[in-house]
Amino acid sequence: MDQIYHILKNVNPFYFILFFLFFLLGWLMRKIYKLFMFLRVILFGKLGEKEARNLLIKNGYEILEEQLTLKGKLLENKKMRFFFIRPDFLVKKNNINILLKLKPENLLQ
Repeated sequence: MDQIYHILKNVNPFYFILFFLFFLLGWLMRKIYKLFMFLRVILFGKLGEKEARNLLIKNGYEILEEQLTLKGKLLENKKMRFFFIRPDFLVKKNNINILLKLKPENLLQ
């Protein structure tokens, strides 16, 4: 214990402040990076949906709804389970309704 006290007593307080600021700056940079990555994913998701909407219209699909939420249920081990799904598009072509969920990961590469 005396050795630790001796080391701390002889160290300049400026180094403690510099050490603290170094870690604070690292933490702040990590937060900014995570925010940037989140906004990037949101932006590319919206771009992917816009491209998909144009592609669907170009290929003759009629877009009935976007971003709808559907409730479902299933029987699992004799217990009723409820769930929600949120497809990106509900489209129609040749009197057939189709639910579409987009995965625009290729835009990020």
